[in-house]
Amino acid sequence: MSGKKLLQLGCVVASFASLVWLLSRIGWPTIATALGHIGWVSASVLIVLGVAEGLFDSLALRVVTGPTLRVGAVMAINSAGTMMNLILPWESGEVLKGGLLHGDLGAHRAASSTAIWN
Repeated sequence: MSGKKLLQLGCVVASFASLVWLLSRIGWPTIATALGHIGWVSASVLIVLGVAEGLFDSLALRVVTGPTLRVGAVMAINSAGTMMNLILPWESGEVLKGGLLHGDLGAHRAASSTAIWN
């Protein structure tokens, strides 16, 4: 596996691990109680809507970057940047997105695509 792929995988894993850590700080029983109040059907609808929003957001980024990248790769990069924004301030997720796009698109195109997408 190339260094770029390892970096992408590491960023995605770190983002998911951070999300799980943040949710555990809230408390799994608290989350289960909140989901119980709205019901599993409503919770499932919210999850599906969240995934759809992430997909459409990623597709918008892919329109800007062009067909160079697969949809799954763009979704992983976009999701990693979004989760990074939840943890660190000052749009650090956009810097991560630009860095992850840099290898496939080059510095100028990665920076301009991220700026246009925003």
